[in-house]
Amino acid sequence: MGHLPRTIPEAALQELRAVLAAAGITLGPLVPGKGVTHSAEHRGATWRLAYMGRAYGWAVFGPGVDHGVAVALEDIPGLMNAPAEPEQPTGPTDWAVRHPDGRLWTCADQQAAEEVNAEAPHMTAVYRTPGGQWQEWRTDRATAHTTGAPRTHLGVPVPELVREAWATHLGEGWRLGIRSALAR
Repeated sequence: MGHLPRTIPEAALQELRAVLAAAGITLGPLVPGKGVTHSAEHRGATWRLAYMGRAYGWAVFGPGVDHGVAVALEDIPGLMNAPAEPEQPTGPTDWAVRHPDGRLWTCADQQAAEEVNAEAPHMTAVYRTPGGQWQEWRTDRATAHTTGAPRTHLGVPVPELVREAWATHLGEGWRLGIRSALAR
């Protein structure tokens, strides 16, 4: 059973400050009562960065981000700078859902398309701008992007497919499998 550190080594703290400074983020003071957790104000939000040890990296907590362990140092600015909302298509759009065989059913709006997609996972929400092609609206990708799916989880590289589906059953199952395999 591992032990969490009680202090942050000066070298690790300097590395964190350097990475954050390169992204224009200033590391704040230690969170009161926490010897390994610093705060940082960025884009109007308060972030908490906790040192979990050399083997486990950093834990990052902020708006839409809740990574308990294994955030690589170079990934922290990306998590803090990720957009809070998925990028919406610009201009007027048509919404529909697509069956795996290619048939389309038009929907009144984005919400209706996402509801059908949620109720029938084999259906895919799609959109198009006037004169454009139908494109997938991947809510799981938007979620993965906004939640900042990590490159590694418990030191194991996360496959792109799982990163895209980080907040879905696939991501949850993959994380459980890794925890079970590593007995953590």
